[in-house]
Amino acid sequence: MRHQPSDPSTRRQRALLSVAALLVALLSAQPTTAAPASSDTPTLPELSAAPKAARGPVAMARARALRDAMLQPDAGWGALANAYQLDEALSLLAPSEALQVNLSLADALAEGDPDVARLLAAAHLRHRAAIYARQLGDRARSDAALDQLGLIRSWQVLGPFENSNMSGFDAPTPAEGKLNRAARLKGKVGPVSWNSLAFYSTGYAWISGAVNPTRSSLAYALAYVEVPKTVKEAVLRVGADGAYKVWLDGKLLGATSATERAARLDSDAYGVRLGRGRHVLLFKVATENRGRMGLYARLTDASGKPLDVTVLDPATVPEGTLLASAATEKTTGAAAPPEASRADARALDPEKRARPLMNAAIIARQLRPTDPTAVWRDLTAESLRTGASDPSILLDAATTVTTHWDRMPLVSRAAELGVNDPWVLTRLAMEMDAGIGIGHDPLVFQILDKAILLGDALGKSTGSPALMPRLQKATVLARSGQAHLAMETVERLQEFYPRSTTLLSSVRDLHEQLGQPLGAMTTSKQLASLSQADPNQAANYARLLMRAAQPAEALVVLDRYLALESDALTPVALKAHALHQLKRSDEALALLDEALKRSPAEVSLLQARAQLFEQLDRDDDAVKAYELALTVQPENRALLERVRALKPRVASYEAPYRWPREKMTPDPDAARAHAGMDYYYIGNQQVIHVSPSGQSSSFTQEVIHVLTDEGARIWRGERIYYSPDEERVEIVSVRVRKADGTISESYSRNDYNAFEGPGNLYYQRRYAYIDVGGLEPGDVVEYAYRVNEISDENYREGYFGDLWYFESGVDVEHARYVLLTPKEMTIHMRPPALKGLASNTSDTTLQGRPHTARVLEAKGLSRVRTDRDQPGRSEVYDYVLVSTYKTWDEVGLWWWNLIKDQLIVDAEIKKVVAEVTRGLTNDMDKVKAIHNWVVKNTRYVGIEFGVHGWKPYRTTLAMQRRFGDCKDKASLTKVMLETAGIEANMVLIRTRRLGNITQSPASLAIFDHAISYVPKFDLFLDGTAEFSGTSNLPAGDQGQLAVIVKNGGGVRVVKTPVDEPKHNTHIRVLKVDLRNEPAITQGELTATGSDAVYYRRKFDNKDKRTEELATMLARTFPGASLLDSKFIETSDLERPVQVQFTLQGGGFIKQIGDKLALFPAGREIRLLGRFAPQASRDQDLMLSAPPYTIRETVRYQMPDKTSPAAMPRNLSGSSRFGSYNVRYVLTGDVLETEVEFQIATNRVDRKNYGDFRAWLQEMDRAINQPVVLQSGE
Repeated sequence: MRHQPSDPSTRRQRALLSVAALLVALLSAQPTTAAPASSDTPTLPELSAAPKAARGPVAMARARALRDAMLQPDAGWGALANAYQLDEALSLLAPSEALQVNLSLADALAEGDPDVARLLAAAHLRHRAAIYARQLGDRARSDAALDQLGLIRSWQVLGPFENSNMSGFDAPTPAEGKLNRAARLKGKVGPVSWNSLAFYSTGYAWISGAVNPTRSSLAYALAYVEVPKTVKEAVLRVGADGAYKVWLDGKLLGATSATERAARLDSDAYGVRLGRGRHVLLFKVATENRGRMGLYARLTDASGKPLDVTVLDPATVPEGTLLASAATEKTTGAAAPPEASRADARALDPEKRARPLMNAAIIARQLRPTDPTAVWRDLTAESLRTGASDPSILLDAATTVTTHWDRMPLVSRAAELGVNDPWVLTRLAMEMDAGIGIGHDPLVFQILDKAILLGDALGKSTGSPALMPRLQKATVLARSGQAHLAMETVERLQEFYPRSTTLLSSVRDLHEQLGQPLGAMTTSKQLASLSQADPNQAANYARLLMRAAQPAEALVVLDRYLALESDALTPVALKAHALHQLKRSDEALALLDEALKRSPAEVSLLQARAQLFEQLDRDDDAVKAYELALTVQPENRALLERVRALKPRVASYEAPYRWPREKMTPDPDAARAHAGMDYYYIGNQQVIHVSPSGQSSSFTQEVIHVLTDEGARIWRGERIYYSPDEERVEIVSVRVRKADGTISESYSRNDYNAFEGPGNLYYQRRYAYIDVGGLEPGDVVEYAYRVNEISDENYREGYFGDLWYFESGVDVEHARYVLLTPKEMTIHMRPPALKGLASNTSDTTLQGRPHTARVLEAKGLSRVRTDRDQPGRSEVYDYVLVSTYKTWDEVGLWWWNLIKDQLIVDAEIKKVVAEVTRGLTNDMDKVKAIHNWVVKNTRYVGIEFGVHGWKPYRTTLAMQRRFGDCKDKASLTKVMLETAGIEANMVLIRTRRLGNITQSPASLAIFDHAISYVPKFDLFLDGTAEFSGTSNLPAGDQGQLAVIVKNGGGVRVVKTPVDEPKHNTHIRVLKVDLRNEPAITQGELTATGSDAVYYRRKFDNKDKRTEELATMLARTFPGASLLDSKFIETSDLERPVQVQFTLQGGGFIKQIGDKLALFPAGREIRLLGRFAPQASRDQDLMLSAPPYTIRETVRYQMPDKTSPAAMPRNLSGSSRFGSYNVRYVLTGDVLETEVEFQIATNRVDRKNYGDFRAWLQEMDRAINQPVVLQSGE
């Protein structure tokens, strides 16, 4: 394409259990080498392995397999699907090599008479090549690749216009008519006119770069092309962010209203007849909550080959040209890849559909990843019906599902079927490591070691060690706190792969994790050199240089990048910062002004300009600059707060309390005064401003003196959690004072999703990670930030509550809590009981309104000594608790009014209740049936932020989605029970992990959980407890403060019940035949209460439960092997768990000195070491389980000519902590022993800890009396 010059990304548990069973198969299979490439496959030199290159044998084997599949004559849409899959394998190559592979393979796909799928695959590969070329700084080669695609890269844009609730998408604006460049149209924040757009380097028309604000906005993009001859079947291929409409020569050609769309090359297709001559394309792009605007557009023929057209400068479109009208353009019916691949797959015979359907799923997932209909899920499920025995289909299926617990079984099965494939094994290890709370590190390492062995075999001929599995092993090592071992793993690879950016990125990250700034900087320099025009690499290196007080060197890096990418905006603000550090502030301002001429509404540039004025103490100019940015983003609370901070008449609320820079100077004797600590707080404070509605803004300032390497590791970054729709995080100050007194203010901020899984589609929970880079012992770091509530939904109705801790596990030299409230707001406060606490209340004025300032301040707080298994935080550290409510009646009424409209019953809920309770006449049976349905059929997803931290989603939505948090599950249980005619209430509860707390003042801030309550049976139900029946209240819910909220808002404040020991029982009966060598044992296990919950979870996966039982028994009776098992009951939540088994071995006869002996429980039980290994404690001891009873009965069939030398005495005893009973009965040659003991408490006061240890020692002696054996006739 010729261009005229113009302006320039219950299943979780089953998944976990399924992994363990793989180990035997995975580790027993013998390594094999990869099959040679087919002789009739075109040879691509770029895919041949070579030493000293950035090509790992595992990734290259994967790349070759994908290449071969793409080039098969009958590949069909598999060519495109495999092209997408190739990206991951090539990511391990150096950019220059990935560029060559993509171009060579694109040429091979385009040879001969290719079909549309091959040509679209070639287009994708050329696009990837253009990106790699751009990163390398080879702009000419990048442009050449983009020109071969036929991408339109010359645009004019107009906007933004208002689009609140998509109101402007279907309503024509004055732009939708004839072109009138002289007109200044009314935009969202002021007059707008047509402006040329500098195309983005990948051919993406980045409308957001020139139009702001883009949230709930719409804009127009205009293009102009010339066609040398008529094309009867042309295709306009589009990929756009958000909803869009497109007109060709004033007639509507196509549209999509899906605002969730993300721009992907060739996502949509519109067939049209193009006559010879010039044509005008107009796009109307609209966003709702997502703010990104941009698109790809190109013209091809029906086969996918780019058209020979000339892209003209849209500024030359004649005045008066019709841009848009209500008329529609006749289309020729071209299908986009997602629709075409799906239709082609379903046209095949059912037995031949598996692979084509999976290809269609991959294509849909790639091109429309945010499509709410998620068609790829249905395609994946359909493919697996016949393709579940194909490891390649299983592995591909895992790329199309979004949650770990959905991916895990697929990858596990693929590994089972392909045990000698190192790519599959590495993917399995990656998936295992991605799981939350898996705890399978040893298994992950074993699988990775097998993958490394196989990968090394693949690379043996070239001496290339396996790269991909070693990188993953380093990732797991680093995550498990073994960063030094991780570094050893990756550093050895650099000799073989010196140009792998993936490897170097891993090395750099490990240097940063280990607090090695010099190493991080050296590696970043290598990365920036390898990818000269990669903005991320250039920016990362420049930031590290500036943190190291080397702004001149940073400037060289940024100038080199900008010389290659003169249109880029990303590094401009960073360059301005470097210039300012060099005391060249005038140049920094000029640089920002010049960039703003190209993108006048770019908020990041406007904000950088304002920050520069601040640093120059030009507060008036800074205020004007921030206010200009606010005209673009009026909803930006961070900008507003900066204005308030700078304007004396509306000073920032925390200004009188914020500690100055001098606070960062530690006492010269600090290291000795705080010896034995990794760090301590020089200062820690929170200042909160509450509005009349109850919404608040909190300012946090932490000043930490780092004393050790571990302290440096802990405090090199800070996480700040928030809900993006409800809150904004504003970084006020981040500073590091080095030991020599120099101060660095350089840091990076990245925001991440704090929650993964399907709930992330509905619940937004994020954290801002503030990284200061490497710290060293002696450094002082300050983090100061605000979290501002910004929600328009005034759900608080004047309520405010807060809980803040003064004390810590380290020394705190100065702690302060400040609460600023409107004068008319009543506040109830429980201050901390700290010696020397200073308290002050005064009147003040904020934002022209009378306020009350309450200040609590303490100095010289010594560390609180902590223990393992201690109570929750509120029982260990002292705190301040505040609330606008005094009584629980007020809290209950407020919460009821908040949630009552969410408790809805629809036809679906009525239907489910009718099905679940069919045939039941007893209310208790109905309660059991409904509780069991909720815990088994709705998945728990924890949500804690914003309004939905207090308010459940509608019960109809919880039923529809089949997942929710504790409030959602409790409210669904409540309405289902009431639909069945049984009264039920909602309950707020503070779980055991948080600790007991004062009940005054009454505050919602103290609660972290919600459950339900059935008054008729005085029964609490926890809908999040997947394996608990109605009589199994989780241990964390027992003995805790709970507020039962009745219909209408009445409350009852209670302590939840604690189980009696007899409720939770573990009964094991063993018949051990010692006449055999090794012994044969018949056993039966029966468990109730919390023990039953434990075993239900362990035995949930029927395919893996035998292995789980064998592991458990071998751990209890070392050397035992499981011969047979029978799981009589493991799934009914209302019945005891019952399992029978047969063992061989188990080491029942023990050697004690020169004697042989038996223990009454079949082995030694050491309770002291289990529960109370410490000689003393500073905190109470919290036992992990509720009170319980253990009964172990063993019937020993004596070996021939062997008998007890003497029978021990039967013993029993009891105390406030429990009881025990041990008995021995010899009947002929059968010795029966029984040990029963009870733990009667779930908490031991530290004052009684010595007595508790003494009782455990007494029990240990009693229940471990050995029966010494003698031989004779």
